[in-house]
Amino acid sequence: MLSGGVSPELWVPAAAIGTHEGAVVDWLALRATSPRLIAAAGDQVPPGADESRIGLMRELVESGGRSSC
Repeated sequence: MLSGGVSPELWVPAAAIGTHEGAVVDWLALRATSPRLIAAAGDQVPPGADESRIGLMRELVESGGRSSC
């Protein structure tokens, strides 16, 4: 099972949205290593995070994170 995700500093408004999106895409690429990837924002979302980034992560998982296994 693979767990992890996006670093806390990439959830805040000061971080470029493209950097956040790239980190999610890179993390989703780990499913090539194991189809047992857990997609959850969890404890990596710090206080003051841009909540729209949670929605962005969900959209990226739905569009490119599903395994054929």
